[in-house]
Amino acid sequence: MVHGMKHTEPEIVTEKLLAELRRISPNDPDHLPREIELMETFRQRHPKLPQVACFDTAFHQTMPRVAKLLPIPRRLRHRKGIHAMDFTACPTLI
Repeated sequence: MVHGMKHTEPEIVTEKLLAELRRISPNDPDHLPREIELMETFRQRHPKLPQVACFDTAFHQTMPRVAKLLPIPRRLRHRKGIHAMDFTACPTLI
């Protein structure tokens, strides 16, 4: 999963998790809607198969603070949960 925001550990895909991902999907419209659609499709076709979502935000939790902040202008650091790899969102916020 590309953008988990507060989700930093692998999680079993539940309806509650899917609802949360739908809620935050405007923060990453290029990835989250299709990832959610894929999980829902697997859930419909294989309802007994457990799914686990692993978020890239887990990787960013272990990065040094300077690595998280250096590429992002100071005025944008606390907006929309942007992290150092979110280059596509920055032009729309500047």
